Amino acid sequence: MSQMNQNALEEAKNCGLRMMTRRERFEILETQLNAVKEELCAATTEEAIKTALDKVSGIMDELANDSWVPDDVKDLVADISSTIQNVKLHKSTLLVLDKMLGKLLKKAMQIIKEERKKEKSYKLKLLLIELIKHVNEISEIIDVDKFFD
Repeated sequence: MSQMNQNALEEAKNCGLRMMTRRERFEILETQLNAVKEELCAATTEEAIKTALDKVSGIMDELANDSWVPDDVKDLVADISSTIQNVKLHKSTLLVLDKMLGKLLKKAMQIIKEERKKEKSYKLKLLLIELIKHVNEISEIIDVDKFFD
């Protein structure tokens, strides 16, 4: 098992018995993509490039088969998988693959941002519900006439 997959597995174990959130899954993906992009850029031998491509291919295979991945991301994953094969056949360049991985990374970061916003919105909703439960107590503490004159 690759080091990136082991790290992702450790992240999952650290979450305990609960399921990972969508944000957590995409944060792991972001980490994996950054690591493999660095490995691809640093690869100088044919063997190092092949190893890095195999790692990218493994990540793409996992994404293609996961139900939590949105369709637009799966489309990008399919394009990347095709490009990996073309790189192996010397019909495409690593630069093209790097740009595509950059697009996927950008999409993952966008999803993380959206999920964080949803989580914060949910926390705010819970806070407001809790405040409503204590509205009588709060109205005794503050002078409501200041707000409603």
